[in-house]
Amino acid sequence: MILPELSFMGMAGKTLLLVSKNPAFLGNIENHFARHGIGVARASGAKDGFVKASAGNVDAIICSYSLPEMTAPMFLDLLGAQRKTRDIPALVIGSMAEELIAKKTVIRGGWLDEGASQKEIIARVESIFLEKSMLDSGPGKVMAVDDSPIALKKFEQILKQHGYEYMAVLDPNLALDTVASFKPDLILMDQNMPNISGFDLTRRIHTQRGMEGIKIVMVTSDQKNETVVKALECGVVDFLTKPFDDEILLARMRAHISNKKLFDNLAKAYSQMEKLNRKLETISITDGLTGLYNHRKFVEELVFEQGKAQASGEPLSLVLVDIDHFKKINDTYGHLAGDEALRGLSKLMKKVLAERGCAARYGGEEFAVILPSMEIGQAADVAEELRTAVEKAEFETGNAKMKTSISLGVGALTEEMTTDQLIAAADKALYQSKINGRNRVTCA
Repeated sequence: MILPELSFMGMAGKTLLLVSKNPAFLGNIENHFARHGIGVARASGAKDGFVKASAGNVDAIICSYSLPEMTAPMFLDLLGAQRKTRDIPALVIGSMAEELIAKKTVIRGGWLDEGASQKEIIARVESIFLEKSMLDSGPGKVMAVDDSPIALKKFEQILKQHGYEYMAVLDPNLALDTVASFKPDLILMDQNMPNISGFDLTRRIHTQRGMEGIKIVMVTSDQKNETVVKALECGVVDFLTKPFDDEILLARMRAHISNKKLFDNLAKAYSQMEKLNRKLETISITDGLTGLYNHRKFVEELVFEQGKAQASGEPLSLVLVDIDHFKKINDTYGHLAGDEALRGLSKLMKKVLAERGCAARYGGEEFAVILPSMEIGQAADVAEELRTAVEKAEFETGNAKMKTSISLGVGALTEEMTTDQLIAAADKALYQSKINGRNRVTCA
């Protein structure tokens, strides 16, 4: 369930236009798009679709091949002839036979067979929005490194004419510092330069942290095969010889920058997914009120520590803790005060335990402390330290302060003991503390 949420991250507010004579067209996934903040508009045919697309608020189109007035390729040709609509990507859905006919038309957004699954359609729409968002962010940032002022001037004329943010570097020795500050998407690199070759400079750039993903296109007058091979081996993504065709240069640049932006977006989405998964993992093992481990995580940790202790021969102790007369706290100060007492005790336990063990909320007003590598006597000392700290502490209850105490039971792992038996031993010791007057530590 996590992946769909992440897949449309940052795409809220986009509008998708569904064009079809069939009212049920994509009806099953329309709600899916809407749930992710993607507006969905409908058009019954090409004429209606053209009007709605021309309104200027459509980011992508999905249409069936057969429309009432014309086929999808004809409809897309109409959109392509108008400045306001020519750049709207469109995904066409139809049969295999229809696809063969449509091959003559350039379809920005692609083609899907009419038998495509919902997942395939959703994935394709995601890629369309992602690619469009990259294009909307501008053509990209390009840096040229060349010891020829004439070559740099030519690059400047071509790139600025097509909207690229451009930086020229005449001295290759300054290239690394310029890359670090300018942060280009792509570098046009000459090979034959004084003091440092394009090969060596490419290697240096790609060994710098944060520069690994920068695309480098080598543009040189050297046409030897061994030069091309060496350039590709040192990390360039493309190779052009001088003199070059402007349109070929631009086409290759667009492809490489698009790939870089796609990779950057995927890396960002993956990072966000990792953060979300870590957050969900933390939530799944944490008690919401106290911030300590919850009961499920406590059992997992105890089983793990028990296995480790029995394999290594190291001791293991368990302390169960119960707040004395907790019901009286709730009855006297209210349940919110009871919650504050639970939170206050949790903070105190973390402070007293430090790195010596881990604490968990066992349930209600009961807590558990796992103490690895501790004999029962050492564990009893820790338990007494905790009991004394609670006895001296005052807990906030709104406008008043409250004092309380705790009872503790200590159990130690023996060679043949199970996890349940260790818990039972500590629980029995806790019961003895309670029947003997509370506010005390008892060992099993």
